[in-house]
Amino acid sequence: MSRTTPDEVKEIIATELTDPILQIWIDAASTIVDDAAECIGGDNTLLTQVELYLSAHFVALENAASGGGELTSFKITNQLAETYNVYSLQGNILDTTYGRTANMLSKGCLILIGKEKATVNFL
Repeated sequence: MSRTTPDEVKEIIATELTDPILQIWIDAASTIVDDAAECIGGDNTLLTQVELYLSAHFVALENAASGGGELTSFKITNQLAETYNVYSLQGNILDTTYGRTANMLSKGCLILIGKEKATVNFL
């Protein structure tokens, strides 16, 4: 069962995604956090924060698939100017500010998911 709600995700990332689509990403994040809970450590508050920011990371990638991105600068001069960081769907946890936050909160555990662990054999 997820620790995060669509409304909580929408508080930290702007999105046009519907609540059922957000819940799909929240459920995926929840599964990942549950599997990595031993590595992450901490209490339910920490796990909730990691799940929230990991969910927002997935939403940012979904927004990118529809041409969105993260607003990185905005200025008003003689002309209106906006700059967006458009995410690649081929990236990793460090590609969004939300992913970097989730990884930092997890003490680096999220970046290790899916990476082969080193083994050492002594003769």
